[in-house]
Amino acid sequence: MKTITHGISIRGISAAVPEKTIENISSIEKFREKKVKMRLKITGIERRHIAKEGQDAKDLCFSAAKRLLDHMDIDKDQISTLIFVTQTPSFVIPSTSFWIHDQLGLSKHCIVYDINLGCSGFVEGLNTIASVMQSQEIGNKGLLLNADTISKYIDCEDEATSMIFGDAGTATLLERTEEDDFICWHCVDSEQYRDIFVKTPEHKLIMDGMQVFSYTLEQVVGQINNLLHERNNYEFYLLHQAQKYIVDNVSSLCGLPQEKVLTSYEEYGNTSGASIPLTMCNNRKCFSPEKNYSILVSGFGAGLSCASAAVTLRNPEIIDIAVL
Repeated sequence: MKTITHGISIRGISAAVPEKTIENISSIEKFREKKVKMRLKITGIERRHIAKEGQDAKDLCFSAAKRLLDHMDIDKDQISTLIFVTQTPSFVIPSTSFWIHDQLGLSKHCIVYDINLGCSGFVEGLNTIASVMQSQEIGNKGLLLNADTISKYIDCEDEATSMIFGDAGTATLLERTEEDDFICWHCVDSEQYRDIFVKTPEHKLIMDGMQVFSYTLEQVVGQINNLLHERNNYEFYLLHQAQKYIVDNVSSLCGLPQEKVLTSYEEYGNTSGASIPLTMCNNRKCFSPEKNYSILVSGFGAGLSCASAAVTLRNPEIIDIAVL
């Protein structure tokens, strides 16, 4: 399914990661050295940032959002919408976004809610907040927050998942403009929802990597090719940072120029819905606040779901990654 939203652009992005890091090579203490080195070669993930005790997704997003608003000197009353996309909320009731809204001191007239979505959450979050803001006044701004602390659901004894996932939070500032169409393609195969699955907070994550990989090749490549047919002048391509093998295969099958495919999995691993904006911050030197950029973004995974979009960065402020 294709959707088009008018008059939305990205103005700024920030990210925050936990200070605690785990070097994947240290996994040879649990698993065979040959297998660990082979997995490192396939995934390309050298280390991951892991939330410390008591550190939640909301904390990472609050830090990212506050730094972004302060850096850009944004009038908080201009923030008309705040959406928090996460699979690891802090509360059952109410939505965790209300805590973030309160801590940031935003207007009482702001639209605020959570979305429970993972790896496709940045792109679907962009589509959702763009749809909400489309009916608002020119100049209004919105905050899209993406974060997960998936590490709390990882079984350290599971060779398949223990060296992949990291934790991160991001904040993306959007503005209602007179230009900049947002084109998005969506797909879901809910019959495969158990392929990335945590049944309850007491359970650990299980993942069928081959099924997820097959889904990615079948659906994501088609979405990206659709966007390439509509436009062929993208400055950069940002794919969900699942792992090197998947990013390389999707890029190759779509014929994306390697020098324009930005990555961050080496340092941060798979950070769920935060991975695309985190990757932009990791490559912030590629972006100048004095220019506009047309980029292609694609998120895919839990659901199983995927979404790919063409979006404009308008004089973007991409700031460095905070370590908490």
